[in-house]
Amino acid sequence: MNNRWSQFLSREIAIEYKASIYSICVTFYYYIYQIIQHSLKANILYLMEIVFVCYLMGYVQVYLLQNFDEADSLGKKEVVKIIICSTLYTAISQILQWFDSCWINTVVFWGYIFSCYTCIFLINKLKRKIDTKRLNFLLDNYKKQGGIKNEEINNER
Repeated sequence: MNNRWSQFLSREIAIEYKASIYSICVTFYYYIYQIIQHSLKANILYLMEIVFVCYLMGYVQVYLLQNFDEADSLGKKEVVKIIICSTLYTAISQILQWFDSCWINTVVFWGYIFSCYTCIFLINKLKRKIDTKRLNFLLDNYKKQGGIKNEEINNER
């Protein structure tokens, strides 16, 4: 497979992953907000906007902010990018009036989405650690079984 095509697909998969996770996070907050407002109804237009915005933010995170929530460590740059994205989500929620333009709800949403970014960063880091452990285990087993011999490598060429 072409290397550029593979890189493109990898980025698109990352965007799908981000859009899914952040859509769930924002939708959950919206549902809790509705319940607190003594309403069991959700505005379908808002839900569509949330999904669209999460996809858009996925593109921003991957192409403009170097996929920061999948970085190896949480440094100053990553924290600044979390603040930027949290602020963007909050500004969009205010503009689109997802939480009735109430500033208290908006500030709480900012804190919530900031904590979501932080938790997702930690979850991604933990998953990479588990995957690395598993791959090292498989590699060790492969080596113990003899692996690929030089003749097999030369025959493949």
